[in-house]
Amino acid sequence: MTLALRAIRRPCLPLLAIGLCSLMGVLALGQMPLRHLPDIGHDMVEARLTAPGLTLSDTDLLLARPAEDSVTAIAGITSVGVTVTPGAVTLSLPLADPGFADTVTTDLRDRLAALHGSIDVAFDVTNLAPRSSRQSLAARIALTAPDAAGMEAIHDRLLPALHRLPGVDRLQADGLTLPELILTPHPARLAELGLTQADLAAALQDRLAPAGGGRIDSATEGTLSIALIEPQPDATPEALGRLPVTFPTGATIALADLAEIRLAHRPDSSRVRLDGMPAVLIAVHPQPRADLPDLLQRVETTAANFSRDHGIATRLIDRRADSVIAQARATTFALLEGALLVLAVVWAALRSWRSVALAMIVLPLSLLPALLAMQTLGFSLNIITLMALTLATGIVVDDAIVEVENIHRHLALGQSRWQATLAATRRIGRAVIATTLAIVAVFLPVALIPGMAGRYFLEFGGTIAIAALASLAVVRLVLPPLAARWIDTPARPVTPTTGAANLTLPPPPPPRLARAHTRALTLSFRHPLLVMLATVALITLSVTAVFRAEGDFIPAEDTGRLTFALELPRADDAATAESRLATLTRNLLALDGIRHAAAIRPEEDPTRLRLILDLAPRGDRAPATQIMADVQAFLAAEPDLRARPLGETGRPQAELLLTGPDPVALDRIAADTAAALHRSGALPNAAVDRALIPEQRLILDPAATDALSLSRDEADRSLALLTRSSAPLARLPQLGRAGLPLILDPGPARSLLLHAGDGPLLPLAAVTRVELALIPARLDRQDGQPVLRVMADRAAGQDAAEARAALTAALATTEAAAFGIQPLATGDAAQRGDLMQALKTALASALLLLAAVLFALYRSVGQVLVILLTLPLALGGAMMGLAATGQGLSLPAILAMLLLLGIVAKNAILIVDEGLSRIARGEDAAAALLTAARLRARPVLMTSAAIIGGMLPSLAGWGEGAGFRQPLAIAVISGTALSTLLSLLIVPVLSLQAHRAGAALSTRLRRAVPA
Repeated sequence: MTLALRAIRRPCLPLLAIGLCSLMGVLALGQMPLRHLPDIGHDMVEARLTAPGLTLSDTDLLLARPAEDSVTAIAGITSVGVTVTPGAVTLSLPLADPGFADTVTTDLRDRLAALHGSIDVAFDVTNLAPRSSRQSLAARIALTAPDAAGMEAIHDRLLPALHRLPGVDRLQADGLTLPELILTPHPARLAELGLTQADLAAALQDRLAPAGGGRIDSATEGTLSIALIEPQPDATPEALGRLPVTFPTGATIALADLAEIRLAHRPDSSRVRLDGMPAVLIAVHPQPRADLPDLLQRVETTAANFSRDHGIATRLIDRRADSVIAQARATTFALLEGALLVLAVVWAALRSWRSVALAMIVLPLSLLPALLAMQTLGFSLNIITLMALTLATGIVVDDAIVEVENIHRHLALGQSRWQATLAATRRIGRAVIATTLAIVAVFLPVALIPGMAGRYFLEFGGTIAIAALASLAVVRLVLPPLAARWIDTPARPVTPTTGAANLTLPPPPPPRLARAHTRALTLSFRHPLLVMLATVALITLSVTAVFRAEGDFIPAEDTGRLTFALELPRADDAATAESRLATLTRNLLALDGIRHAAAIRPEEDPTRLRLILDLAPRGDRAPATQIMADVQAFLAAEPDLRARPLGETGRPQAELLLTGPDPVALDRIAADTAAALHRSGALPNAAVDRALIPEQRLILDPAATDALSLSRDEADRSLALLTRSSAPLARLPQLGRAGLPLILDPGPARSLLLHAGDGPLLPLAAVTRVELALIPARLDRQDGQPVLRVMADRAAGQDAAEARAALTAALATTEAAAFGIQPLATGDAAQRGDLMQALKTALASALLLLAAVLFALYRSVGQVLVILLTLPLALGGAMMGLAATGQGLSLPAILAMLLLLGIVAKNAILIVDEGLSRIARGEDAAAALLTAARLRARPVLMTSAAIIGGMLPSLAGWGEGAGFRQPLAIAVISGTALSTLLSLLIVPVLSLQAHRAGAALSTRLRRAVPA
């Protein structure tokens, strides 16, 4: 006796077990974290090396290249990316698998520690940590116009408090200023004493050396940390000015008599204007497992407490967590609406409220245990798992429909509830098990895809596979005992006329639809060769279309935020630039739909800004695309301003990364590619991402240095003050705070004083000439080769595939191949390429696993091939739907196609299983398969209608996250509709040919074997 038949007779144990799992699933639902996307893990490790004061060329030669060489051999990375700016190097190490993050981080830290002792440049290592390329943002805290004391409070109080919050991964603070003591020597006073600025710097360090009563601690991250024992001045200009400095001549002079000392506040990394006012912005990034609603509440409470204690106005802008919450709510509503539509399909087909109630019971009893399993596996509630649950709704009800429809068919023949349930449960058992295992076989290999791409599929495939197995348990162990005791009995049962044979007759479907189906089947059976050729053609076209189509990896969403990259002309002074930023951000607020406008200006390149626009709630404004058009028109009218919209990940809308061995050729090819785009008009605003900054070079005159007996060492000693002027001489201790840096400002470069032999002091101007040059603001390399980015905006209505095609066509018109210039896949394009490659392997594994499962059930290679050959039919329907609606092949569309493979396999199994059962009872093969197709038409159509009905709310595109749900719904609906029709016509014909081929082969084998 099978478990299902045992459950019908003794239902208490299965009902108790599944009920308990459902109750635990309710508890799990309240404990699972809510996120936007699944946790893909840390897919890269970054580190920033700083050596303030170095020029770009010195930073590259003395720091970047040794660091690059030292990290190349790290195991577990796919490449080494290097970005060099004056005085700073950023290392980016993409990971082959997110699981390598901790190992690579430790290895990188060890190698950089070893680098300290092997090069002549002292550098600090900051921000060494694993990162996620798709790390979401919880919120931004805006603090408007804090004074110096407020800046200190933010640095000392707010940032540490935020760091301590559970769920916070990292913070990015923009607009902060750091206090420092600036010491500017008086050249005239130094000249009277026969001293140079370099002498003063050396004397200061001697004064603070151990012989002078101080202590030098050089182990604090490579900086000189000074702690005076006696005397110990306060960290103020006045106290420092009283410090006596002893020179080699024996003279002791107060520092205030030699230099001006002032307290200044230097921007840490950038300046910020929010709505026209100076501000500080703190971006809060959550940890992978953080619950966003809970984290947002903690951040809001912390900011409010800080505002109350320090009197600084704070507010949360760009509340991405609110958007994620709204997306989850909208997806949940779509799930509930879809479930109601599915139940409406059941009622329309069976006209039985009790059958609807049985299907309604199956839904929670299947999905709630699935939630328990998801929590156990560490899944989160996100847009992908919620969509998987939405899709699972149709799958769960499919199993119930097959069972209930079979019971109804037996009831219609006059059997009692008990007899009909027993017969239907026994008759349909193998088909239900086979269809569930088919879905699991499709999704299990996909869920186990390695690498970052697999992180997206793990939670999607795992959720659907878990729900399918839970549904199988409920349909086989809970639904039959309930149906045997409670399902409707028809008012007018059909009296059997030929005994048990009539139990195999299908219920009468709508006459017109039944006649059309019968005529189409008859035609298909008469022309099997034509059907097989058409099937092969459809399969070829479908597979080719899928693997050649392109699109955005993650579809564009209206997130309530717009980001632009701005390029300003270099201003004569910082005040002019700040004034223009204030005016710009204030004017943007006048545009409809914009709530806040923030401009972030980095110190390392003040001409390049990031503009972040926080939009009003969706119901109070126009769509983001319309607001973007208004903002672009406004920015285009601004004189000497270049604006470029950025995507959600901060990248240009269209970009092409070029790399090659020759920097000169690379520069020329990149410029030619941008020019070709301009000429063709394929992409607007094309340009090479190659910012230039002015650099003043002092060239020593060899003849003058020889005539004045100026040694090269003396010149180098003074020039070092210019190249490393921003490095602190010392850090003066402060109570309860980090040391206050003491910075030497040597003054105008050519006013530096030099010792020329035994003669008088000479100004640097006497032995140098000035050259002005434009140098790159930064250098980028990938695996040792220089990299340049060609950027552009998409034209109206242009998708990612068309933009990439335009970029590739423009590159093809250049001489790139002759010089070894190659494009690099980056961002979403790189992720999509990795995903498609991994998906091919996973699908091959899925087909092998599915074939093994089906062969174990049916013991027929031919019938297994029939079911497998029908799978690609769903892909063609999905691609047709996407093409008709202008959608690209994005991540949600790929997820939909995976589901379609399971649906088509399920339809084929229902038909093939019924046909093989009839053939086994002695019926003619053609008649058996024709009857099987007619018999299974109603459950197949009902299950397909249930899937389509469940997707209709997502197709409507209402609410947050519609951009992600719509492509999935389009692919599922169009793929299900077409594949269902084709399955009802093609599967019987292919199954018949497979049966005849198998019979013919068996006959030949019997004849070949002697008796």
